[in-house]
Amino acid sequence: MSETAERTHWTYDDYRDLPDDGKRYEIIRGKLIVSPAPRSKHQYVVNALTFHLHAFVRERNLGLVFGPAPDVVLAKDSVVQPDILFVSNERKHVFRRGVVKGAPDFVVEVLSESTRGRDTNAKRGLYAEHGVREYWLVDPVVERIEIYVLEDTSLVKKAEITEGHAASPAALPGFTVPLMDLFAFEEAEEDDASECREGDEPYSLAEFPPKGPCNWRDYWRQPDDGKRWEILRGEFVLLPTPTVKHQIVMGNLLHAIMNHVEGDGERLGFCVMRLATVLADDTVVDPDILFVARARQKIVKEPGVFGAPDLLVEIVFEKTRERDTEIKRRLYGECGVREYWIVDPDAQSVEVLALEAGRLVTKSTTTNGDVTSAVALPGLRVPICAIFE
Repeated sequence: MSETAERTHWTYDDYRDLPDDGKRYEIIRGKLIVSPAPRSKHQYVVNALTFHLHAFVRERNLGLVFGPAPDVVLAKDSVVQPDILFVSNERKHVFRRGVVKGAPDFVVEVLSESTRGRDTNAKRGLYAEHGVREYWLVDPVVERIEIYVLEDTSLVKKAEITEGHAASPAALPGFTVPLMDLFAFEEAEEDDASECREGDEPYSLAEFPPKGPCNWRDYWRQPDDGKRWEILRGEFVLLPTPTVKHQIVMGNLLHAIMNHVEGDGERLGFCVMRLATVLADDTVVDPDILFVARARQKIVKEPGVFGAPDLLVEIVFEKTRERDTEIKRRLYGECGVREYWIVDPDAQSVEVLALEAGRLVTKSTTTNGDVTSAVALPGLRVPICAIFE
């Protein structure tokens, strides 16, 4: 993690003036903080818990679930982006113009080494002060959930859930999730992936992004400044900050795909959003959603995916339209991605492409009815209205 020192005290007005540079910014009591990109297990846990919460809340029409969450403005000098949040129907008024202005009912943070101290101390105090009813700290390393409930002005620890048990939030009566469902991430044995952590030192801010052809090892030498980068054929390319519309569409589609992947029996594979994916020595992408079939799950290993997923999904920004529809389409085909979905929130359309002789060929473009998987997930049908609602 890094903290900027240009100002001594940051406000929400300053936050709104920050550039759209792909970084994940937060302000905690006037301090501007930038968080690093999450790793495989972190993303799996966020996705799995979001999936279960989204299904429960949506079926009962209880409110809104976001994971990852939009900006949450708690005070003039405190703006956070939790991993997951729930806002009840009674408090939907706090969701305004794509931002939560006030306390969500329920907040979840999934711990990482760089955020552990902030999540357990600074954020817990901040959430309590501003009236968050319930707070979960999820630890993927020890596979544990600590549950805190608001009493007066403090979030008090009420339970510590460990292996073999299920967690239930007071903010959502009737909802339970077995820990085994959250921590079912099956990581392959490390090989070349270990070089990501044992190789060269990170680049300094002054020397990044580097000139000249770059490879996948350079990807993990990025400065720890929270920006989202990709390497496309040896060149670092910056990703824009996602909009709330983008996040809602991504959440809806992830829920539909995971619902099919989880099924009624054995899990079909690994489905996650926004995880670094090494497609070639000179190409690392950070797709919106990816799916790897169970038979090929050995390509999933910390800190990302090392090989071509069976399905990739990109949700188009105006800034990324050419990249997603032309450059990545060609690149994904060359690297062996079996199926590619291009989702356009503005046109409310989904183009499904399938691999044929090293090229991704359009199989369908849907604006009404159901979007159907071409090859990667037989039987998957997603109503277009469920994606863009």
